[in-house]
Amino acid sequence: MRSSALPLSHTTTRLETITLLRLGRILNFIKYLLDKREMIPEPMPPPATVENTDDRIETGKLLLQRFLYDGKIRGVTSNGDVFEHHIAMDLTENFLVRLKTIRIRGCA
Repeated sequence: MRSSALPLSHTTTRLETITLLRLGRILNFIKYLLDKREMIPEPMPPPATVENTDDRIETGKLLLQRFLYDGKIRGVTSNGDVFEHHIAMDLTENFLVRLKTIRIRGCA
């Protein structure tokens, strides 16, 4: 989505805006896992690579584990290399603190 389609420049920086969008995707993925009656993965240190990028759900779980471990939002290239997105770290830290205080439910 183009950032020009999001009228947030008067309240947030571009980095904060993209971080909020990514945090929303993470929250939606957590809800998806709950709807499928799957466990939220425990926090774990990040790997350098992901072996099977064809399984998007398992790749997502690995990235979620790493996010829950250190608050850094990561992506994976098509050849399995893990990289960090540029983010507003204060937003992700606040998100993780608040995540521990609420009960998340799926959409279904």
